[in-house]
Order: sequence, then structure tokens, then C-alpha cells
Amino acid sequence: MDTHTARVDTTTIKTGTQTRSFDFHRTTTFVGLLIGYAGYYLCRQNFAAAYPAMKDLVHMDKATFGQISSFGTLMYAFGKVTTGAAADTIGGRIVFFIGLVGSVLLSLLFGMGSGIGFFFVVWGAQRFFQSMGWGGLVNVMSRWFSSRQYGTAMGVMSINYQFGGVLATVFAGYLLSLGFGWRALFFIPALVLAAIGVVGWFLIKGCPTDVGHELRHDDAAGPAAGSVHASDANLSYLARFKLVLSDPAFLVMCALSFIITLLRECFNTWMPAYFSDMGASASMAAFKSAVFPLMGCVGTLFAGWFSDKYLQGRRGPMMASLMVVLVAL
Repeated sequence: MDTHTARVDTTTIKTGTQTRSFDFHRTTTFVGLLIGYAGYYLCRQNFAAAYPAMKDLVHMDKATFGQISSFGTLMYAFGKVTTGAAADTIGGRIVFFIGLVGSVLLSLLFGMGSGIGFFFVVWGAQRFFQSMGWGGLVNVMSRWFSSRQYGTAMGVMSINYQFGGVLATVFAGYLLSLGFGWRALFFIPALVLAAIGVVGWFLIKGCPTDVGHELRHDDAAGPAAGSVHASDANLSYLARFKLVLSDPAFLVMCALSFIITLLRECFNTWMPAYFSDMGASASMAAFKSAVFPLMGCVGTLFAGWFSDKYLQGRRGPMMASLMVVLVAL
């Protein structure tokens, strides 16, 4: 590989009668991941949005709803730990689509079920498959963007889980406003996610080398996050854990992520129930809840852009500043 090339590879390859450049494949991969992971939220936010409509019909009190949601979050965390290394081992694209297919099937199953025990098991399994989406996405993104571009690229990409939450919540509220029952909030979003997955399958490429291009990294900034393809790395599944757990900065990031995710999950889980208790209809409770992730889109874009443009890619000062404001709020 030419280690002195800092600009984007513009080499082209022939595919039938068409020419496909590095930029083309990177753009389609980016769009596919952006839409695909936003689609994941159609089968994640639906439980919180459906709860005000389903609680009396399935005899689910708040404590039980909280327990099921907490168990799902626990399985999500377990999945993040185990499937992230799988993405590095077998490739992020494969893991991303395994998670998507699992989410579709389990959302359909949840909508057909009844009984608290059934909801516990299926929602836990659903969140486990949901955990594969982000690990797969980050793995693929690291193959296509250099370290100089990664902050901005991931800042833009990260609006998908914020905007995905907005769309999923608004979509659920819209279905309820049309008179659909709570089960439709699991059936219809699953079918939409399945359609998104079919399109994404043709758009997303796991690595430049998969389509005849070279991996690139910045000469001055050092290797990009994905300068070594998963299939080329001589690390075992367990060795990957040993490598990352020996990094103090990584452990600090894990602790920060735990704290912030706790807060975010509380808001995303309980806002529809809160607005319902305040007298809003099930559909209006869902609509009002969409404001929280919508404002998250603004913050996500700002953090990625500002840290790249004014902080030379240093994320620590950006995170520290925003967390001070978060504590005050």
C-alpha cells in the first residue's frame, strides 16, 4: 500500500459497462449504513411507544414494563461486548445484517405474543440482535474513512440513532393516530426495516478491498481505525478483548458510555409513559417524546464538526465541555 497518499483514492474499477470509483462505493456505503441503522430504531423504540396503548390490554404495570426494558438493555450490553469482537473477526457488514434480520423476525414474534414471560424472553433476544448494528457499522466505517475524516464522518453518521429514534417514535405515534392497535407497532415497523435491509444489502460494502480498492490512511495522522481489514488481522477472538482492555483510555470511555447511556435509556424508555400519565393520548405521547432524540441530532452534528475543525480531532475537551453542560441541565 502507498503510505504517502493522503487523498481519497480515485482509482476506478469496471463493473459490467459501468465505472465504480472509491468515492462511489464509500458514498453508497455511508448512505446504506445511515439509513440502515436509523431503520434499526423502528424495532427498538416501538416497545416504549406501544406501552401506553398495550399496558391495560396485556396487564403490564409500570414495574413490569421497567423490568422488561431493563432486561432488554442488559442483553443489549451483553451483545455489544460479544458481537463487537465478532465484527472485527468476520467483518462488520455480515454482523450488521445478522442483527437486522434478527430484529425483524423478533419484532414480528413479539407482536404475535402474549404473556409477561414471553415478552421478557423475546424482548431480551431482540435487544441482543439490535446490539449487532452499531458494532457492525463502526467496523465498516473504519475501513472507509481515515483518522482525519473519522470524527466528522461519525458525527454525521451518529445522527442516525438520534434521527432514527425521532422517526421511529413519530411513526409509532402516526400508526396509533390512525387507529392501529399496539401489535401493529411491531408488525409494520418490522416490514419497513426488512425493506430497508434489502436495499442496504446492495449499497453497503464491508471494505474497499472487497470492491477492488486499497485501504487508505493519513500520512501525518497515522493509520485509520480500519487500516487492517478484519480478515487480515492475526488476532483471535479473545485476543481482541485483551488488547482493548489493556488501554486505560478505552476503559474511561466505557465508564462514560455507561453513565450517559443510563441517562439516555431512561429518557427514551419512560417519556411516552410519562406523557401518557400526564393526560396525553398514546399517539400524542409518542409525538412529544420525539423531541428528545431530535435535539440529540443537533448536538451530535455539532460535536463531530467542532472537534475536527477547531480541536484538531481531539474528542476529550469536546466531551468534557458537553458533559459539564449535561450535568447542569
